[in-house]
This record gives sequence, C-alpha cells and structure tokens, in this order.
Amino acid sequence: MDEDFRDEMHKELARIPLGIAPRFDLACVGTSLTGLGAFSFDALACLLSAEVVYCYPPTPKHFELMQQINKNAINVHETLYVRGSDFDPTYNAIVDEVMRTVRNGKKVAYAVQGSPAFHCGTAIRLHRIAKREGFSSVLISGISSFELLSAELSVRYDIGSIQLYSIVKLMKGTLAIDVRVPCLLFDVGRYALPAVRETANAFLPSNLAALAERLSSIYSPDHEIFLMFVHYDGCRTFKTNPADLANALTNFTPGVTIFLPPMQPRASE
Repeated sequence: MDEDFRDEMHKELARIPLGIAPRFDLACVGTSLTGLGAFSFDALACLLSAEVVYCYPPTPKHFELMQQINKNAINVHETLYVRGSDFDPTYNAIVDEVMRTVRNGKKVAYAVQGSPAFHCGTAIRLHRIAKREGFSSVLISGISSFELLSAELSVRYDIGSIQLYSIVKLMKGTLAIDVRVPCLLFDVGRYALPAVRETANAFLPSNLAALAERLSSIYSPDHEIFLMFVHYDGCRTFKTNPADLANALTNFTPGVTIFLPPMQPRASE
C-alpha cells in the first residue's frame, strides 16, 4: 500500500510542472504549522524524491503520514530533539547529523513546521553550510506563523511596518524596541525553558520576571500585550500587560508569540 500511495503521488506531480522537484543535495522544506495538513507542490515533490527525510512530526499519526510519503523518514523527536536536552548541543547535533548524511552522498530533505527561513536556525545553518561546501541546497517555503499572525492582526492594526524580534536577542541587549511601531516577539520557549521540548510549567520564573521587567521599562505597566498562538482551528489570543505577563505566560504554551501594539502618544497638556 505504501508503494501504491507514493506512486500515485508521483504520477499526480508529474502532471503539474510546478510540482517538479528542483535538483538538490539538501532541501530545507516547510510544512504546515499544525502538522502535515498543507504542502506546496514543491515541498511534496522534494519529500517524495529525497533519499532521507528528517522531520519533526507533532504526533505519531503525522509521522505515519510522512512515512507514507517517504519510507526513509526519520523522526528527529525520537533521535536528536529529545525532551530535556540542552538547546545548543541539540541544535549542533541535528546540523552535524544532517550534514553527515549529505556528505555521504544522500539526497536529503529537512522538513520543519512553518517556514525553514523564519525563526528556524537549524535550517538556515544547514542551507549555508551546504552552499559553502559546494552542495546544491534549496529552501522550500511554508506558511510561517508570521503570515498567520499578520492576517489576524491586520484587522485592527496597521502592520505595514512591524518589528520582528527574538526575545533572546532582546534580552541580550543587542536590539531595541521602538514603542511607536507594532512589535512581535518570538522565541519565548527558547528564552524561558531550561531545555528542549519542555512544557510551559517548566518556564524559568527568573527569566519570565526579567522579561516582564524589561517590557515594563519600555512600556507602561498597563500597556496591552497580546499572547498569540497559532492553532489548528485558528489563532488564539489572550490579553495581558507587562505587570501580569510572567503569570500569564505560565498558563499558555512555549509556542506563544507576544504582540505589542504601538504605544499611543500622550495628549499634550
């Protein structure tokens, strides 16, 4: 049945010129943020034609589907991206493993949820390393959380210009927020969790307190903050403020994005 499934998909893709996979040694492929519910033709073509697929399935059922697409799929959650592992060593191990497979002459697809070019450091590192070493490498875009959040926010806010910042860099002091411009802060989990794939109840209280203090020093304590999470049935939003941010985050999810509306100028006296 597996072979029949793949053969039918190959036949369908062959009828669609846009679905012909580009030549590659490494393809960093974006899939649906909510699992495997949405593929571009290019992404599916790359997954079908790869000799090895590294993927991050959110559930066993998603992994079963990926195995239907390519029987040589590897579940990185079970091999390298294991809950409780340290962040940087884990990311380094993933890059080393994928590049080792590429160097051994295998045609590799590295599949991530969302877009490999948006807040996915391992995909960007792999793409740059492969290019630098003379391998052919392509980035196949997926729908990132930025597109989904932008669609949600554009109903109420002018996001023609918007700040997109990693909380990790914000807290290191390498960038500054302009309170006159809408701002999206990503990487809550990377900043506040002690290890890979932990849940929100493992957030480090000291990190959350430091983030709340930093935002309170930039915005007024009662300034509206929206915690946003892209879910399979849409975008979920929760309103809070800098003073209550630390507590609110513990009741959300590590995948949350923080949206800061522009601070309104005070009326002149």
